[in-house]
Parts: sequence; C-alpha cells; structure tokens
Amino acid sequence: MGKTQTIADKEKQDAEFKAFMEKLAADSKKKETEMLSEIQAVVNDFYNKNGWKHARFFGDRRSDYQNYSDWSLQSITNIINTIGSAISSAKFPSKEVPGSEQASAETNSEVKSNLPAFVEDINLTINRVVALLNGFLTQFASHSSVSQKSAFQDLPMSGGLHLFVAQCGSVYREKKFFENQYIGSFQIVFEAYMSVEEARAISIQQILKTTQKEIEIVNALILDIRQAQADTLKGLIRDPAMYKQTKLDFDEMIAMQKVSRDELVKEYDKYKSVSDTVDDLLPMIDLAPIGITIATAPASASSKVPLDEIFTDSWEARLATRMIREKLGA
Repeated sequence: MGKTQTIADKEKQDAEFKAFMEKLAADSKKKETEMLSEIQAVVNDFYNKNGWKHARFFGDRRSDYQNYSDWSLQSITNIINTIGSAISSAKFPSKEVPGSEQASAETNSEVKSNLPAFVEDINLTINRVVALLNGFLTQFASHSSVSQKSAFQDLPMSGGLHLFVAQCGSVYREKKFFENQYIGSFQIVFEAYMSVEEARAISIQQILKTTQKEIEIVNALILDIRQAQADTLKGLIRDPAMYKQTKLDFDEMIAMQKVSRDELVKEYDKYKSVSDTVDDLLPMIDLAPIGITIATAPASASSKVPLDEIFTDSWEARLATRMIREKLGA
C-alpha cells in the first residue's frame, strides 16, 4: 500500500498539496497507533478468556492514499497473496511475512510444525481475508456513499493461526488540488498470533461455520450497497449527469464485491462438498490405511471402500482424512 502515481506526481509539482499529504500521513500514523492498541486489547481478552497460550507471529500497519480517478483494490489483495504464499512455502521469518522476523524462534517453529494444516487451507484462508477486507474498502469506491468509517475483523484460521485486522477509511474532497476530485485515505493494521492450543481446539467444521458467517456478512454488505445506491440516486434525480456517474460508481462497487464473494464461495463449496461426502459415506470408508480402526463398524471389512476411490483428487483425500480424524477424535 502507498500512494497512487497521480498523488505522487502532484506532490512533486505542488508544495501546498505536499503539505496537505504530510498532514494526512501524520494523521494516518496516529490512527494506526490507536488501531494497534485496540487490536492488542482484543487479543489479550480473546486468549485470556479461552486460557490459551499464544505468541505474536507477524503483523504490520499500512496506509494507502488514492485519487478516485485511480481507484483500485489491488494493493490490499497483493498484501494478502504475498503473505499467504510466503507462509505456505515456509518462507519465514522474512520480509514477505512482515513482522515475522521479530517473532521468537519457538513461535516460528510452532507455525512450521502446524503448517500442513494451513497449507491445505491456504486458498480458503486467502479468499476469506480478501473478501472481508475488500468488502470494507469497496464501500469507498463511491465517494458519495461513505465519508469515514472503521471496522474490525477477527479471523480464526487453521493450524493455530489467528488474524486480527482493523481498518479505517476517510474520503477528502479537495477541489483546489484535483478539480472536484476526491482522495481516499485508508489505514489497515493486522496482527497474527499463533496458539498450539487453539490449533487443537478449532476444527475444520468450526472454520466452515465461521466462513459461512463471513459469506453472510459479505452478502449483507452487497444489500447495504444496493440500499445506499437507491437512497443516493433518489437525491440526484434532477441532476442527470451526476445521477449517471453515481450509478456507475455503485454498480462498480457491487461488481467488485461480488467477485471476491464468489471466489470465497467457490473455495467454501469445495470444502463443504468433501465434508458432506464424509458425513454421508463414513460408515463405508476403509479407515485402516489412515491408521484408524473401528471395532463396531456397520459394514464388513471386505465391503469397505478405499478413501482414494471416493476422493480422486489428492487434496480432497487429505482434507477428508483430516475431517475423519477430527470427527472420530483420532
């Protein structure tokens, strides 16, 4: 995250605008500090309430400034994808996982020990994070819908990782700098913690339930954007030009949010399909190859079906094995 090229160029050409941006940056740093304090309070409360030992794995704070003619959500998506890729390939501690270099050797070791679970879930995790973060920022794609707003998200992930995210966005109208254009200022602070005890306590089924709730949140946001569109356009009926542009802005917001929502639903459906199949066929699955023996099996050993005949993709078989182990407490 940073500044769009339009803003960077304007700073070089205009001393007054540079001073304006410096003030904006100072305000952003102050807001980042406040958001980090809020996250730390939530973290302490969460782990103390559950009685789980925990340690900080990574974290960072970023600010982004966009001129509305250059609006894009790509910067936040790039951050999440870079971190996810580095974690899944065990490329940490490193700058690709910001803050991981300050984590203890023990914490890095614990993350790597629990990495197999996270690697399996990396696509689902990335899409969960992107959908919720983009959902917040999408509200600012139309300057007429939101002037200032904050949000906090708490995302339990697999393998004992837990992500806490705070966001804030503000819209500034500066006619003298951009000829009736708008500037968006966005802050994001994220902290990820590792807890071996949480890894043991949080099952795939719980992650799926949480993801379902997150999908509901995103769907509700799409409806909120539609309502805001209707309310805003109602006041612009006598201004056809503004009405047309504002409608396009809102339509773009809805389209962007649907893209991230649909990606999340696609990953969720893959997990849900495996989960439903395990629930339906568990009595018929041959569990011996994965080291599980059930004395009172409802079907004879000869009639059991190998796991890899039910789940032909290797990732499905691995996921099914995890689900079976969790379900049977094995």
